[in-house]
Amino acid sequence: MGVGVDLCSVSRLQAALERTPGLWNRLFTAVEQRALQEQRVGRGSVAVAAIAAQMFAVKEAVMKSLGVGFDTVPFDSIEVDAVAPSILLHGVASERAERLGAGSFDVQLGFVDGPDGRVAVAEVVAIGR
Repeated sequence: MGVGVDLCSVSRLQAALERTPGLWNRLFTAVEQRALQEQRVGRGSVAVAAIAAQMFAVKEAVMKSLGVGFDTVPFDSIEVDAVAPSILLHGVASERAERLGAGSFDVQLGFVDGPDGRVAVAEVVAIGR
């Protein structure tokens, strides 16, 4: 039904989150923030930044697979489990997927080396019912 691909620089997202503490609440749900906090305790802030970058890239890729942008679908309407990897849609995102007939999503994650360090890569394929 739709394909979305997105890239997110780990260092740039980490800097933005450190510079703008309120950004955590705009980009990540309470469930996602708890999962990231658990990762911070076990693996440190560098690992958390990498996982957060993957989650952000997935959110953007989901929006693209639905044919919309963040001006239409808020980030908190897409919940990402980067470990699985899987997504759970809420509100506007769920309604958009329903209208399109998207029944499930295939999520692929990875990293590549960019000129400024690690870059999270996400590909999301919206699959019809």
